[in-house]
Amino acid sequence: MKKIFYLLLTSILLIACKNSNTPDNALNENVEESAEEVLDELDLIAQEQEKILENAYFYVMVPNGLSLRKLDQLDSEKITTMPYGSKVKQTSAIYTVDMTVENIPGSMMEINYNGDVGYAFNGYLSAFPMPKKDEQPEDYIKSIKEQFPNASFSQKDTPEDFHDGYINEITLPTSSWHEAFYTTMALCHIPKSFGFPGLEGDDKEIISEKNPEEGTWTSDLTINRTNNSLEQISYSYRTEGYGVNVAITEGEDNLMHIEYLVFVD
Repeated sequence: MKKIFYLLLTSILLIACKNSNTPDNALNENVEESAEEVLDELDLIAQEQEKILENAYFYVMVPNGLSLRKLDQLDSEKITTMPYGSKVKQTSAIYTVDMTVENIPGSMMEINYNGDVGYAFNGYLSAFPMPKKDEQPEDYIKSIKEQFPNASFSQKDTPEDFHDGYINEITLPTSSWHEAFYTTMALCHIPKSFGFPGLEGDDKEIISEKNPEEGTWTSDLTINRTNNSLEQISYSYRTEGYGVNVAITEGEDNLMHIEYLVFVD
């Protein structure tokens, strides 16, 4: 590959210098030196990419799993479905964001999943592990904190003038709204039928759960935006004697914050 780059660069530089008054020998020498300098830079970039890819692991964050495809196209032949929480390894660098899937921008990324190499939409991949089924928020944060020290958890009782309950405050090590949304969905039991609502839309949008469980009074997703920029995504659930409120916001520290309120009456 390096030889190919060398030949291409040499040809380009020769054309660029075609009308130069420099003697042929000196011209060829200058072209070769310039080509070598560019190749050295390319080598450094390639080495840096290799170092990054050595530890480029990601995790499937969508609840219904993610397709691994043969080619870097959404309609390419499917190799397999990678379940929620699956760990994958990125095998090739990507430099563009060239598609949007269900309100999430991203690209098709080459990955290795259990020995199968293919492509998957990276907008559905998280940089940190996903919560396990029924894993408590405190336990989840403890499990990722060593690798992601910005993650945090705290709990306090509800105010005295409110229903009995508690409030979990969680900081996730991401600035991505959709990554925070799907992590919160798993941690706070938001129904899987809700999809990521997207950055653009009405300043206030309320989406009710379709076909909620019997006995549900309220199961709503509320999205607050300003000038097509997300301000808060919240979920509220209410049934007889029990309620949940969840709010996702972006903090000044460029991390995503979750307030998870659970109460009884």
